[in-house]
Amino acid sequence: MMNSAGARFFGKSVEEIIGKHVTELFPPDTARLIMNNDRRVITTGETHRAEEVVTAMGITRTILSTISGYCDPQGNVIGLVGIVRDISERKQSDQALRQSEARFRELAQREKLLNRLARQIRSSTNSTIPIRFQRFKTRARLSTWSSCLKTCPNSYLL
Repeated sequence: MMNSAGARFFGKSVEEIIGKHVTELFPPDTARLIMNNDRRVITTGETHRAEEVVTAMGITRTILSTISGYCDPQGNVIGLVGIVRDISERKQSDQALRQSEARFRELAQREKLLNRLARQIRSSTNSTIPIRFQRFKTRARLSTWSSCLKTCPNSYLL
């Protein structure tokens, strides 16, 4: 039995899927994974929960599956009941978020490094020769520079 959402996963109608074997719906590797999980539930009676990567109709998706045994009144497993959710979009969003966070951390580290470098440059220029950046447009202003040079002899005009 399969609902319409499950059938859409295969790009088929429910009627087209009912009666098909898992090997008719999935590639060999995915079919083998599903059959092994089903066998384990049948033999142990334990519920199987897993996040798995499966391919159907040429599209690879990440699913979250829960498979339990359907038991008779004596407790024997006589069938399987499963719920499968396609979590591909959520996984892609999680991955995009992790990448964004990594880029943000990298930018924050770069900013921290640049700030440290700027502080080092400031502190090294404060302890050495003072540098004055000044433009003089006229000859009369040069006298201002001369008087400044007399009061601060280690200054340089750049």
